[in-house]
Amino acid sequence: LGGLLWGGGMSLLGFMIGNRIPGLDHYLEKAILAVMLISILAAIGHLLKDPKTRNLLTAKLKNIFSKIFLNKRID
Repeated sequence: LGGLLWGGGMSLLGFMIGNRIPGLDHYLEKAILAVMLISILAAIGHLLKDPKTRNLLTAKLKNIFSKIFLNKRID
């Protein structure tokens, strides 16, 4: 019940605020994109901290790019 009220309340609040502040969607899009970019960069940074994972990713990326651009496979 609480989740339903919270979800409905937040949707209603967003609708009301969106109608009162002109151009809010323009700024909100940029904020959402910034949060997404920061989250993705943080995840990539976390993956690259471990040398074993970094070497594995490097080998996989080399293999993928060689398949795409050189049309051959590196093992």
